[in-house]
Amino acid sequence: MIQAFLRAIGQLFEPSIGKFVAFSVALSIAVFVGLCIGVYWLQTSTTVSDWPVVEWIVDVLGYVATLIVSFFLFPVVMSAMVGLFLEPVARAIETKDYPNAGAPHRLPFLAALGATIRFLLKELLVNLLLLLFLLFPPAYPVAWLVANAYQLSREYFELVAMRHLLPKEARLLRQRNGNSLLLGGAIAAGMFAIPVVNLVAPVVVTITMVHMFHRWRPQAAVATTVMPSTKTA
Repeated sequence: MIQAFLRAIGQLFEPSIGKFVAFSVALSIAVFVGLCIGVYWLQTSTTVSDWPVVEWIVDVLGYVATLIVSFFLFPVVMSAMVGLFLEPVARAIETKDYPNAGAPHRLPFLAALGATIRFLLKELLVNLLLLLFLLFPPAYPVAWLVANAYQLSREYFELVAMRHLLPKEARLLRQRNGNSLLLGGAIAAGMFAIPVVNLVAPVVVTITMVHMFHRWRPQAAVATTVMPSTKTA
């Protein structure tokens, strides 16, 4: 998994990937600015006190809270938009590195939309529940990392895998390699948490999952041939 990430980082400088890196940077900046504006508007839309000093203190704390909340929500919103560049990035990598992979099939629009909405709702729910860990602040970063490692690895890998496999086969392949994917998800979550690096994180994670899928793809073929025979035994 680490080798796949390093390989993905090296491919950021390839001409066929450069335009997607630029798009990822622009989209990431727009998303973060939008999150800051939205969160700030929510927390300033109500008046806490009529005392100017108290209101000023609340506003200052609000600025800090805006940055923190936007920072932790950033990977959620960016991952919900992964469909905007996943297909062209994956196609560019497969054309160069896996020319015999076969033509991918496009996921139906409604299925892709449904998967994206489900992921976004799950991520929002998980991150809201994670706020409970703020009662014990040292535990929050660890809980955030573990939860988002699982969610990010699942989302990116299954979307990449479903370009070549049925959804059920993609989930089975993910489950068979759960430990490696969890490590990859932790690296991905860490990338999303590092300023500047998080601007290109979506492209790096996508490329990484493409490499991991093609490394594990033979397992899916074995599973589909073994499973029927075990039923008839």
